[in-house]
Amino acid sequence: MLRVTMVGPTDRQCGVGIYTALLRDALAPFARLPEVMEPAQYRAAPPAGDLVHVQHEYHLFGGVAPWKCRARRLYGAVKEPMVLTAHEFVEPKGRSVAWRTAIRLTNQLHFGAGAARAILVHTRHDRDRMIASGLPAGKLHVVRHGIQPAPPLPPRDEARARLSVEGRFVVALFGYLSARKGHLVAIDAVSRMPEETLLLVAGGRHPADATGHAEAVARAAAAAGGRVRVTGVLTDDAYRDTLAACDVAAAPFLECSASSSLSLAVSCGRAVVASDIAVNREFDEVCPGALALSAAGDAGHMAETLMALRADRSKLEALEAGSRRYAETHGFDEMAARTAAVYRSVLGEA
Repeated sequence: MLRVTMVGPTDRQCGVGIYTALLRDALAPFARLPEVMEPAQYRAAPPAGDLVHVQHEYHLFGGVAPWKCRARRLYGAVKEPMVLTAHEFVEPKGRSVAWRTAIRLTNQLHFGAGAARAILVHTRHDRDRMIASGLPAGKLHVVRHGIQPAPPLPPRDEARARLSVEGRFVVALFGYLSARKGHLVAIDAVSRMPEETLLLVAGGRHPADATGHAEAVARAAAAAGGRVRVTGVLTDDAYRDTLAACDVAAAPFLECSASSSLSLAVSCGRAVVASDIAVNREFDEVCPGALALSAAGDAGHMAETLMALRADRSKLEALEAGSRRYAETHGFDEMAARTAAVYRSVLGEA
């Protein structure tokens, strides 16, 4: 059996950390894996094995700025063939020439120079973008983000009572606060809806966040007239209560490659309203009717979509059924089998 070292975040509040832990467990039929190692831990004492699988997100390796990049420190310590999962990709476009040049350089540092034998991405869109940026097509493999097993949820009425949301139409947006997740769009949307609507911003500031986004969310929530509640980072019990209590899970992302919080909502059969960015369009193409799509960045359209669901319970139930269909056929077991196939391909070339 293959001996694989998984390198990535161990924070179970972090979406990539959740993904990494679940993938490690799902790979058990295909490989022997020790506990997940943080990059610094791996560099200090690299274990022997057949292959190293790195879970990549820019902030795990210093951030997007090329002068902050620490990825090559890790890559230099890896002696076995390496596979890398790219959980996000920033394109060298827009802004200034200096910005585009910096992004091209940082992507070369993070993804290029032959360090990884294979790069896994979650969508065709990400693969196409990376190819267009100059990365070799032969290294890039689409392995869709799996839907994690559903946790046991409490009875809906009990959860709603604990959260004091009885009589409200509850929309929940899960995960760390981040501008690219569209929190301000969602707050604007529910501000346009009837007062009995409630948006639960179910998360808090990311530990690595140095922006003012969390403060902007707090200001917008305070101005929303009681329609928004920012919970901060949730305990496991509070997370399950929120999943059980909400009518809709929102994914108004402005940019995204995949989302563990969306995966969890789908696993629990929640109705999902998502922005029509490429990753969500692909999600709905794979399983038509799994998502209600609204125009990305358009609070008015998101409000219209939510109000249509609030007015017609049958539409909500159809979306819940769509979530369950997707979860049944796109679990972590399937994702692990596809990942293991890439491992075998890489080792066959080694």
